[in-house]
Amino acid sequence: MSLSDPLALAGLAAAAFVLFRLVRGLARLRRRNVIRERTTRGRRGEEDAARALARRFAHVERHPRRTCELRIDGVAHRYELCPDFVVGSRRRPIVIEVKSGKDRDPRDPSTRRQLLEYALAFGASKIGLYDAREGSLQWVELEGLPRSRRGWIWLAFALGALAGFLLRDRVP
Repeated sequence: MSLSDPLALAGLAAAAFVLFRLVRGLARLRRRNVIRERTTRGRRGEEDAARALARRFAHVERHPRRTCELRIDGVAHRYELCPDFVVGSRRRPIVIEVKSGKDRDPRDPSTRRQLLEYALAFGASKIGLYDAREGSLQWVELEGLPRSRRGWIWLAFALGALAGFLLRDRVP
């Protein structure tokens, strides 16, 4: 068999093509299995987190949605946020995000940005990061977040009560 033989070259090209397709198919299958494994691990982690949070909090809301608006050069663009859980009362919500992969570390930039976005959009007083692999809940505090948006209500109430107290003898 000589490489100058056209039939031999065609056979070699066909074998190379079949080998290429086989390797490519195996790589796709591997990727599909990895994605399926991650999805299964994520679902299992969320189920575990739901049970753990239900034991700890009276109100657990799963996958709440919040529509937000972003303006770019005056043009409004809407987008939707959906954290894994919001627990606690409506007045003092706590956002809980479940992580099971490499992004379980709150120091990871993408995780940190995600937690910050959820905290701002939901007015969260706290942020929790549930590590599905360890089954543990970490409390993450982001500096610079507004502590409470309702502080002015208490101030107005206190000033009104003080004014009522001071003016009580002046009303006929």
